[in-house]
Amino acid sequence: MPGVVGQLGLFYRPLGAQLPLALPHEADLVPLVEMTDGERVATDLQFSEGAVTTRGHIMDLARGALHEGVTPSHLLDQLAEGAPVTVAGVVAVRQAPETAKGFVFHTLEDRHGLINVITKPHLVAKYQRIIEHAGALVVHGRIERQERAVNVVTERMEPLRLAGEGEVRSASHNW
Repeated sequence: MPGVVGQLGLFYRPLGAQLPLALPHEADLVPLVEMTDGERVATDLQFSEGAVTTRGHIMDLARGALHEGVTPSHLLDQLAEGAPVTVAGVVAVRQAPETAKGFVFHTLEDRHGLINVITKPHLVAKYQRIIEHAGALVVHGRIERQERAVNVVTERMEPLRLAGEGEVRSASHNW
């Protein structure tokens, strides 16, 4: 056994002393075009089938479509019951359980967290196409509090256009 341990020293080479990998030919580096932050996010979403971004947030794709007056998720708990509010986010979860009597529940995700949205049955019929197909939403409504939960009760909604949306879809969980 001492011979094997002694031979291990022959294989050890510090990182700075590594020999270059012998390649069959010299290869030039291919110049790549620098991507914008939005292009990086869109590319991540394409390769992960809408599930993961590692170099930004999917809401980066909505920057051009957002306007002043949109309240981020982390500030919703500061608003009073019944206060008017506009929120925007990517649809993370879309639920319409049979026991909900026609209500639809969305969970939107913005850069700061999650937003609970409740849409009443008469508005579900009005916004059905948006509810079923939009990957991101802008919701105008009012604050509702149920114990510690803060919800946005929909008064109207519109799809939130994401840059590159033709190729990019967020992955939402629909029930």
